[in-house]
Order: sequence, then C-alpha cells, then structure tokens
Amino acid sequence: MLEQFQQYGIEGAFLIGDLPYAEYEDTDYGQQFPCDIYLMDLDQSWTDSDGNGKLDGNPRSPLEIFISRIIGTSDEINKYFAKAHQYRTTGSLVSEEALVFMDSHTCDEPCYFGLDWIYSKTDFIDSFVERYTPEEYIERLSQETEYVAQWIHSTSTYLQLSGGTVTIQDIEDNNFKGSFYLLNNGSASRFTEQNLAMTYLLKTDYGLATFGMTGVGILMDWYGIRHESLSIGENWGTAFLRWFNEFIVVETEVEVPLVAVILGDPLLTIFEDNDL
Repeated sequence: MLEQFQQYGIEGAFLIGDLPYAEYEDTDYGQQFPCDIYLMDLDQSWTDSDGNGKLDGNPRSPLEIFISRIIGTSDEINKYFAKAHQYRTTGSLVSEEALVFMDSHTCDEPCYFGLDWIYSKTDFIDSFVERYTPEEYIERLSQETEYVAQWIHSTSTYLQLSGGTVTIQDIEDNNFKGSFYLLNNGSASRFTEQNLAMTYLLKTDYGLATFGMTGVGILMDWYGIRHESLSIGENWGTAFLRWFNEFIVVETEVEVPLVAVILGDPLLTIFEDNDL
C-alpha cells in the first residue's frame, strides 16, 4: 500500500461492505476493538508482542491516508449513496445549524468547539446540569440539525443518558434528522457489531458521516482543528487526518486515541454550496 500511496498520491480509501480490519488489544482499558488507525499508518511498525493475532503496540507517528467504512445490506448501501448524491447535488438535507449536547461532560459556559466557524446557529444543551430525559433527547434529535456533537455515555447499541436509555431502535423509529455526527460516546462506532453510528447513517433519511469510537477511550476535546478544516471546505477524511497529525501526534502528553474512526463517505464536505 505504501508503494501505491507514493506512486499515485492516494489520499484515502472508502471501504464498502464487510471488509477485513485490524484488532487492537488495550490492556490499560481491558478491551479489544477494531482499529482503523492501523490501516492509515503506512510506514511504521506495529507490534503483537504475545502473537495472539491482536495488535498491542503502536508507534506515535503521523498518518498517511484516511480510511472510512460503511457496512450494511445492498439496499441500505444503495439508499445511502442516493442520499449522499442528493446532498452533493442539491445541498443540505436539513436545516444548516449545529447542536452540542452534553450529558457526560460539562462546560462552565457554552462550548462550541469551533462549530460556530461553520454554522451561524449552534445550540448548546448541558444535560449534565439540567437533566434531559430520553424522551426530551429524542424530541430534540427529531428536529432538523445538520451537525450533532454529543457527549453521552454509551454502549455500541444504546446511549446512557442520566435519565435513561436511547436505543438504536429509537433512532430508527424517530428517523433522527442529523447529517453529521461527532460521537463522543464509548463504542458507538464499533462497526464489527450493531452500532449507533451505522444506525444514524443507514437507518435514517439524513445521516451522512460520523466521527466516533470503536471502544472505550478518549477522543480529546481538541476538535477545533477538525472544524477549522471543515469550515474551509476540506472533506471529512482530510479533517480527520489534520486532527490526528496536527494535534494528537504533536501533543505527546495526550493519549493516542486508537479507538477513533470515521464512518460514511469521507469525501463529503460541509461548506456553503456543499460542492466537493
């Protein structure tokens, strides 16, 4: 792959269907999870110290390409591409605004993480202070909001709000009206099993791309680099690379978020006329 990258200038890959993946074994968190960061690092040596077929050591090095995935039935994937084509040709599928929803984290004042560079309207909900019920969350996400950034404890199949749970079935039944999601929710993007992220993408009429985690970990709050990239018309995959290479690699005291993953079409942009 490194030779193709160097010869053809490959920027990234979009994996469609149930394709192979690397698995990482994290002894600090006592977990194993799919790790697409491995596929993005073309020139470094990762290790499997006990030879059990699962990676357990990684170099702290810049990534060369972005990787994104979508996994579903042929009908679901065809419907997804029709939706992405509509977005490219006619513009936003929903109202062009953003929502920051916090339930497992809080800020002393509204935190927009650079989303105000992209959207003229960004709502901030701190459920950590003023508790939201699952019914209130469902009602809010059933309203049109193009970009949703949320901090909520979760498994791969449900969100654990302070007041109760929201399941993947709730998302599908209520046809959540968000297109782009920053999912700071543990395991919400664990693509090897039923998961929240793929539900937003394949089970609603509006989901286009997500940035989240395949296991328990820390994505960090330094999202400004990603949102700055998106605000100047760079695509979802390039924004991921800039976030990782310009912050994660440079800030050596920060834990490398090997659970980070993007799902959905990585070439989509968020920018005025939504052209590529």
